Parts: sequence; C-alpha cells; structure tokens
Amino acid sequence: MRDSRRPLTVDNVLNDIREKIILNKFDQDQAIAENTLAQVYNVSRGTIRVALQALESEGLIVIGATGRKQPISITEEYINNLYTTRTMLEKEAAKICMQMKDFDSANIAAAFAAFYQLYSFTGDELYGQRSVINTNFHRAIVLTTKNIPLIQCWSTIEPQLYCLAKFNYITLGDRQTNDDLVESHQLLMSKIIRRDDSVFSLIESHIMQAVDESRAGLDENR
Repeated sequence: MRDSRRPLTVDNVLNDIREKIILNKFDQDQAIAENTLAQVYNVSRGTIRVALQALESEGLIVIGATGRKQPISITEEYINNLYTTRTMLEKEAAKICMQMKDFDSANIAAAFAAFYQLYSFTGDELYGQRSVINTNFHRAIVLTTKNIPLIQCWSTIEPQLYCLAKFNYITLGDRQTNDDLVESHQLLMSKIIRRDDSVFSLIESHIMQAVDESRAGLDENR
C-alpha cells in the first residue's frame, strides 16, 4: 500500500503506472479500473483519468471494443519502433550539435560527470540511478541543439526510454558495470565534441545494444 501521508500528483501516478506497464507488472488480460487505481494511489478518479489518458496517447493503454482500458504487452515490435525513433532523433541531435558554430558542450559534459556518482549506489537503487543518469545524458545532447521541434519529439518518447533503460538494468543486474557505462558514454561525448562523423555509427551501435538488452529481458520475463 502507498503512504497516504504523501500526496501524489498526476505526474507521480502517471510515472508509476507507466513504469509498471513497461516492466510488465500489470496483467495484460485484466482491465484497468479507475476506481481501483484511485484507491491504490489514494487520489481522485479525475487524477487517474488524466494519467490514463496520457498513457493512452503514448500507446501504452488501449481501449477495447467494450470500452475496457487495458495495458499493452511490451513486444519486440514496440521496442524496435521506439528505439528506431530514438536513433533518428539522437543522430539528428548529434548532427546539429556538430554543425553549431557556437556549440557549447558544457551541459553534455556535466550530464556525463554524473555517471561517476553511480559508484555510490548498489542494488535496486543503483538500477534506478543508472536509468536517471543515462536518460539525462542523452537528453542533454538533444537540449544542446536548442531545436524546439526536436526537443519536443524527444520529450514525447523520453518517459518510455527511461522505463526501458530501467528494465534493461534490472534484467542485466551485475552483468552491466559502472565502468561500462562511463566508457561508452565518454566515447559518445568525445566524438560529438571532436565533430567526428563516426559518431553516427556509434549511436546506432550504442542503441542497438539497448535493443538487444530489451529483447533479452523480454525473453527472461516470458
């Protein structure tokens, strides 16, 4: 049960339900009832309704012929489509950054430095922090472009990317190390700063690794 002393906002509820769907903690055969969720989260049905509408727009909840709201089952197709979109956006972001005359890498460098904080965490907390720091780093690349439409597109898929990153880190467990994360993201950052065109193939391989991890996670959870 949730602590009723801590009032939850729509964003709190939205983020929690989204994460449960992507981490396959919902029964896909069971309808999502507003009344039940309102009791679980100790919020109004209106708050639940707004959260569910947002999740429907993200494609994580579907409305059946009878009007029943059901969470989708995360499939390889969903993962492939999401990461394909991420690849397009991130490659475009890197391209814009490298073409900017006044390119300032300070935000990207600051986001990268946060990876060293991971050595202070263990267990479930470590997996959560990896997800936050990883997502923040890739967001910093997009934000550095100052391209509003690109940033808006990225913001649309970022919540799902965060949840999948957490899914991957939980699945990998100790098979993923902090050193791996520092090294891979440092290489990505350095290629953008040096305006090295090989960064585009690196982005593809970097994201393909995440795709493979998500697929493996699906297999383990079936």
